[in-house]
Amino acid sequence: MDDVLIELMAMTADGTRPTRSGPKPALAGAALRKAIMSIWCVCFCGMRWRAIGLLSGIPFGTLYSLFAR
Repeated sequence: MDDVLIELMAMTADGTRPTRSGPKPALAGAALRKAIMSIWCVCFCGMRWRAIGLLSGIPFGTLYSLFAR
């Protein structure tokens, strides 16, 4: 988990990570950690996208788009 966060910060620092063009800011800090753990639950525990979206408080579309990237 920490390795993923470190790599995402490094990608942001050197400009290789694409930035959002919309009005919503990218997830950061505790929200990003919660999103990564939610995706982990979907992949390794078999939870459904919509269920984990309700449980985590993050829309499942946001979680799935993070997973797809």
